[in-house]
Amino acid sequence: MEQTTIPDAVRKEISPETVTAWAGVDADGCYYLLEACHDCMHDCPREWDNLGVIASWDCDFRGDVSPSVSPTEYLEALPSGSMILPVYHYDHTIQSVSTVPFIGRAQHAEWDSALVGYIHLSPETMGMEWPDLTPEERREKAIVALKEEIKTYDMFLKGKVYQVTLHRLKKCEHCEEWKVTLEESFGNIYADDAAELLETAETIFDNVSGMVEVTK
Repeated sequence: MEQTTIPDAVRKEISPETVTAWAGVDADGCYYLLEACHDCMHDCPREWDNLGVIASWDCDFRGDVSPSVSPTEYLEALPSGSMILPVYHYDHTIQSVSTVPFIGRAQHAEWDSALVGYIHLSPETMGMEWPDLTPEERREKAIVALKEEIKTYDMFLKGKVYQVTLHRLKKCEHCEEWKVTLEESFGNIYADDAAELLETAETIFDNVSGMVEVTK
């Protein structure tokens, strides 16, 4: 898709709810407008078919399970060889979750963050998920998978879940009016920033490669 000056008629199509928008024109002179807005209908990623299990002992943080035993007893009861990562929760204006402490990298983290639990993955699940790998390779894969699950949960807590909509606009040769059609719309898209959001959109739509960011 070519980069060119975006007509005002295209800009006027940008919805007030839009967080970020991109536009471009194809070889036939058709403009495409890609809009991203917050997805208010998204589901919690911990309701997905996840590999890991988050055990939490904090009443202010939602995990997958809330054990009635102490953290030490719970961890000791896990199968030998389980991959276990700590889970830290930060709650100060925004909520965030991570596998590394927030102290030293977030404001007032000394008071507003804590170790709330652990995310773990059993060796049995690792074997089913990566049957052709060695035990050490499976553990490396498990670390990446568990960190990715926590990253997704973090974006959920921060509200970084979007719906993207692609419009096609073309000026009528006879009346000079712009005709707007809805191409496609997808929701429940997680992205940390605009660049990651556009990168994801490029895997969904055929007509967004090379678009430029626009404002209303």
